[in-house]
Amino acid sequence: VDVNEIERVEVVNGPSSVLYGSDAMAGVVNIITRERQFSPQLQPIGRYSGRYSTADQQHSNRFDLGFSAPQITATVGFSHRQAEKDFAPPDDWNRTGGIYSVFRPEFYDSLNAANGTAFNRDRMVNSKAGVSNFDARLAFKPADRHRLDLDIGVFRGSDIGYPGVPNDSTPYWFFYPEHNRDNVSLKYTGDGLTDRMTRLESRIYYQRISKDFLTDFFGEVVSAGQPFPASRVALLSSLNRTEVTKFGWNFQELYSLNRTTHLTFGLDLMREEIDGFSTSRTRLSGFNPGVGFTDTTIQVDTGSPVPENTWHSLGLYLSGDHQFRTATVIAGARFDNFWVRTEQTDGYVDDQGERLPTADDHYAAMNGSLGLIYPVGRGVNFVTNVGTAYRVPNVVERFYYGSASGRQTRPNIDIEPERSVTVDFGIKAVHGYINYSPVSYTHLRAHET
Repeated sequence: VDVNEIERVEVVNGPSSVLYGSDAMAGVVNIITRERQFSPQLQPIGRYSGRYSTADQQHSNRFDLGFSAPQITATVGFSHRQAEKDFAPPDDWNRTGGIYSVFRPEFYDSLNAANGTAFNRDRMVNSKAGVSNFDARLAFKPADRHRLDLDIGVFRGSDIGYPGVPNDSTPYWFFYPEHNRDNVSLKYTGDGLTDRMTRLESRIYYQRISKDFLTDFFGEVVSAGQPFPASRVALLSSLNRTEVTKFGWNFQELYSLNRTTHLTFGLDLMREEIDGFSTSRTRLSGFNPGVGFTDTTIQVDTGSPVPENTWHSLGLYLSGDHQFRTATVIAGARFDNFWVRTEQTDGYVDDQGERLPTADDHYAAMNGSLGLIYPVGRGVNFVTNVGTAYRVPNVVERFYYGSASGRQTRPNIDIEPERSVTVDFGIKAVHGYINYSPVSYTHLRAHET
C-alpha cells in the first residue's frame, strides 16, 4: 500500500475471526485508503507530495491527476521511493549483549576483505530499496444511493534489501532482485437502500504476485577433497521464484432490526494458486583426473520451493449488537471451509530425490465471539470480549522446501490447524481530542487440533 494513499489505520484488539476470518487470532490492523469524492461541478484534481530522509538518503515522490464531477471521479497516480543508503542504526546498536550485538563492525571488515564487498560497518546494512507504484481509480454514482469503484494497481520493486543481513549469526546476503504485484478490483456500495438495509457492499478482486528471493553465500565451501583430494565445491547463490495468483469475492450487509439491534452478515470466497522454482549457482574448482585443473561455475535447477497447489476458502458469518438500557452486547459466529490441493511437481522432492506426496485436504471450523460494552463514566466504557479463533497453516508452513534465514527448511505436510480461545478486557475512553484504551489480552489456551 502506498503510504501517501492511506486515509487512516484502524487497530482492532482481540480475536477478530468472526468478521475477518482465519489468521485474525490476536487482532487486526485495517489499512483504509482514501475514497475518491464527487464534486457539485466538474473540477480538476492535482496533487504532489514528496519526502526526503537524511538517515538513509531516501527520497519519495507521488503525483496524482484527475477530475471529479457530480456522478463520476477519476484519478491516476504514480509514486516512486528510492533508498540510496543503508539506515543509520541506534546509538547502542553494537553494544555487547544488546539486541543489535550481532552487527559487529569487525565482522563486516573481515567480510569485505574476503569477498571484495563494501558493507558499511557503521550502518544497518542491506536496507536499500527501490519501489514504484502506479494506480488508476474510477468511481461512478449512477444514483444517490449507489456507487461503483474500479481500482487498478501496479507495484514494481527492485533490489529490495533484507535489513541487517548479513550479520554475525547469518553470514549470507539476502535481497529481492524483483518483487512485482498487479491487482484489480470492482466494488459496489449501496447506502440506505431501505429503512432497515443500512449498507450493502460487494467486491470482486484479482491479484498476481511474483517475486525473486536471492541468497548470496559468498562462495561458502560445502565440499572439499571430494570426490578427489584436490577438488572443491563452493555454493555461490540460490534464487527462489514464487508466483501467486488470487481471485476472490466478498459480500457484506448491515441490517437494522430496530433502533437498538443491528446485524452484520456476509460471505468471503477466495481461490489462490501458487507455483515457483529454484535455481542455484555452484563453483567447481581444483584438480580432477582426466580433466586437469578446472574452475567452472554451473547453474542448475534445484527444484520447486513449493508444489503446484490450489487453495479454496469459503466463509459465512453473522454478527450482531443489541443496546440495553445500561450496556451493549455484541455476539457473532462464523463458519469456514478450506480446501487445499497439491500436485506432484517436477523438482519438488525429498532428500532422497523422491517426489513428495500430494495433498487433498479439507478443513472446517466454527468460531464465535461474545462482547460487552458498559459505560462507567462520561466518555469512559468498560469493554470485554471472549472469542475463539481458527488458523489453517499456510502453504509455506506446510510445503516450503529450501533455505530460509540461513537455515534449510523442510516440508511439514502433517502440521495441523491451530485453535485458540482468548479473552480481552479493559477501558476505552474519549476526552476531547484524546483517546486511550488500556486493554489486557490473554490466551486461555492455544493448541493444535
